[in-house]
Amino acid sequence: MTNCDKCSNEYPAEYVFCPFCGMPFKNDESPQYWREIARDARIKGDLHKAIDACNQCNKLDGQNPHTYFVLGSLYYFSGKIQKSIDSFEKSLEYNPNHPDTYYYLGISLYR
Repeated sequence: MTNCDKCSNEYPAEYVFCPFCGMPFKNDESPQYWREIARDARIKGDLHKAIDACNQCNKLDGQNPHTYFVLGSLYYFSGKIQKSIDSFEKSLEYNPNHPDTYYYLGISLYR
């Protein structure tokens, strides 16, 4: 058992997040950790950090269509249209039944 630095509650050592306050624990080998870092960075408007976290997540779990979808939208909003298109297409390779990905791919191709 380990204690959370934020809320001081005890949790099992294998947890990636504190089950009480949601604090992510540093675990460079966990794709979920990097997804959470990307989500937090995106909420704070730090697109560069969110892109880096998504890329790190893809190194660990390169077959998650949602991560590629998020990465595509981050690239789009940062003005990197070709990378956006590539990410949306990669997302569709793993989940061809995601209408939002087709929509944003179309928007990216139009731009």
